[in-house]
Amino acid sequence: MPRMVPTVDCEHCRCVDEGRTRENVRCCDVTPQFPNFLVGELLQSQEHEVISSWITQRRGDPYSLLVPPVVAKAHLDARVDGLYGMACPLLHVETGRCSVYAFRPGLCVGYHCYYPDVMWVEMWSCLTSLLCAAEDAASRYLVQRAGFSFRRMSAIWEHFEDELAIWDGVGQRAEVYNELWQDWLGREEAFYKLCFARLHEEGEEAWEQIVALQEEHLFARRDHGVLGLEGAMSAGIMPIKPTTSLRMIYRKGRIRPEENVLSLPVQERLLMWYMEQLEQKGRWGRWTRFFREISWGGKLGE
Repeated sequence: MPRMVPTVDCEHCRCVDEGRTRENVRCCDVTPQFPNFLVGELLQSQEHEVISSWITQRRGDPYSLLVPPVVAKAHLDARVDGLYGMACPLLHVETGRCSVYAFRPGLCVGYHCYYPDVMWVEMWSCLTSLLCAAEDAASRYLVQRAGFSFRRMSAIWEHFEDELAIWDGVGQRAEVYNELWQDWLGREEAFYKLCFARLHEEGEEAWEQIVALQEEHLFARRDHGVLGLEGAMSAGIMPIKPTTSLRMIYRKGRIRPEENVLSLPVQERLLMWYMEQLEQKGRWGRWTRFFREISWGGKLGE
């Protein structure tokens, strides 16, 4: 009989039971980046002291709430012999539960703590890559809709050699932050809420424009010599079997948006292939229906 992925039970964490992490850390040992619309949805639904403090500390830009390099380094340094180390600050200290679970970003949604074989490893990485790419594309679309001057944003990098230089501790340098936010400076929370409202109201129409914008962005990167994949942005209506090299990439982890060379429709079809393979082998069960229901209003897999 094929092995099924067991139900995730955070009350009795597998990682803790197997000695791979501590009770107050579990698998949440990174601080995730939040796309603008997700920040807006969270703030629209509830007050959140940590998220609001991050905005006050100048940790966000119009695209997302960022992870300062010093914070990312602290998480890495806290790991010992590859084991989980420092808890995400969004975990409730008393309960060990995520305080933003309903609003967690794709990096967290696509994580699973148990993989029966490499096919599952690849599938979860494919899913995470797709979710992160969609978040990145949607954030770009919303910033464009808000009328920001991209020329002013680009001009910032004329004064700094790399991304690390724009940070001053856990916050971005004031001069950088002011240029990034432009006319929205001082109204950051209002902007994030507007992003969520806009995406929610426009629905399917927004998604079509997001897909088109992401493909346009990929073409621009390829024209500037960033990409080397021919035909990476074309997609049919059938599942696409990933190449051997792509499967090896998935086995090592997700594809970051800045490294992505695949359009959203192509990534949807790749995920469909994994879903079909797992379903045929009897290992997918209710998860196939679950993903088709949650992915962009059931559009995925139609």
